Amino acid sequence: MADISIEIQALKEAEYGEEVRGAFVSCMEKINQVSEDTEKKEELRVDAESKREEAEENRRIAESLRAEAEEARRSAESNRDSAETNRHNAETERINKEADRESAESSRSAAEKSRDVREGQRNTAENLRAEAESKRTSEEIARKESESERKQSESERANAESERKKSESQRATDENSRNQAELKRGTNESSRIQSENERANNESARLESENARNSSENARNLAEQKRESNEEDRNSSESSREAAESVRSRAEESRINSETARTEAEKNRVISETARNNSESARASAEKNREFSESERKNAEQTRSEAESSRNIAEEKRVNNESLRESAEEKREAAEKKRAESSATAVKNANDAAAAVLAQVNQLTFALNAEDGGLDITYTSPEEPQTI
Repeated sequence: MADISIEIQALKEAEYGEEVRGAFVSCMEKINQVSEDTEKKEELRVDAESKREEAEENRRIAESLRAEAEEARRSAESNRDSAETNRHNAETERINKEADRESAESSRSAAEKSRDVREGQRNTAENLRAEAESKRTSEEIARKESESERKQSESERANAESERKKSESQRATDENSRNQAELKRGTNESSRIQSENERANNESARLESENARNSSENARNLAEQKRESNEEDRNSSESSREAAESVRSRAEESRINSETARTEAEKNRVISETARNNSESARASAEKNREFSESERKNAEQTRSEAESSRNIAEEKRVNNESLRESAEEKREAAEKKRAESSATAVKNANDAAAAVLAQVNQLTFALNAEDGGLDITYTSPEEPQTI
C-alpha cells in the first residue's frame, strides 16, 4: 500500500491551490506507482508461472521418454541375458564336443601307433621271409648243383643205400614237421598281423627243417651215389619234394592275398585319415568362428557395460535433477503462496488507500471566493471545518 500520509498532511496544511494540486499529484503518482509495480510483479509472476508450466511439461515428456528408454533397456537387458544363456549353453556344448573330439583323437593316435607297431612287425617278418626265400632259392640252386654231382656219384649210391634209408627216415620226419609248420602258417596267415612272429618262428623251424632236409639230402646224395637199383624210390621222393614246393606256392599265394588285404586296409586308413583331416579343418574353422563370436560377445559386453554405466550416471543425474526440481517446486510453491499473500495484502492496501483518498476527497469542498474571485477549498474534518 502506498504511504500517502505526507500528502494528506500537505492537503491539511495547504494554503494555496498549487499546494493542493501538488499534494493531489504526488498522492496519485504514489498510488499509480504502486499499481504499476503490482502489475509488473503480476506479469513477471505470470511469465514465470508459464515458464514453470512449460518446464514441467518438458520434464513430464522427458520422464515419459526416460521411462520408455528404461523399459527398452530392461527388454534389451532381458534379451542380452537370454543371449548370454544361449551363448553359455553353446559354449558348454562346444567344450563337450571338443572333449569328445580330443578323446577320439587320442584313441585314433593310439590306434595309429598300434598300427605302426604292427606294420613294423609285419615289415620285419616280411624281411625275414624274403631273406628265407632268398636262402631257399640259393639252396635250391645248390640242390640242383648237388643233383648234378649226384648223377656223377650215382655209381656209389648202392653202397650207401642203408645209410640213405636211415637219413631218409629222418628227412621224412623233418619233412612232416615242416609240412605241419607250413600248414599252421597257412592257417594263421588270415590273422597275419597278430601271428606274424609265430609265422617267423615257424619259418625258422621250416628253415631248420629245410637245412636238416638238405643235410639229409646231402647224406641221401652220398647214399644215392651207391644206390643204382632203387631209382624208383628216388623218383618217389622227388615227387614228395614237388608236393612240398606246391604247398610252398600255396603259402606264397596266401601271403600275396594277405598283402592285398593289407594294401586295402592301408587304403581305408588313408581314407579315414583324409576324413579326419577334413574334420580337423572343419573343427579349426568352427573354433575360429567361435573365437570371432567370443570377441564380438566381449565387445558387445563391454559396450553394454559402458552403456549401463552411462545409464546409471544418467539415472543418478536424473534422480538428483528430480530432487532439485522437487526442491525448486517446493520453493516455488512457497514463493507462490507468499506472492499470493503479498498480492492480497497489496490489493487490500491499495483498496484501503483508495478508500482513504476517497474519504479525504469527500471531506474537501470547493467554492469561489466572492471577495477575490479565488477558489476556496474547505477541508471538513470530523472535528472542525478548515478553510484554505
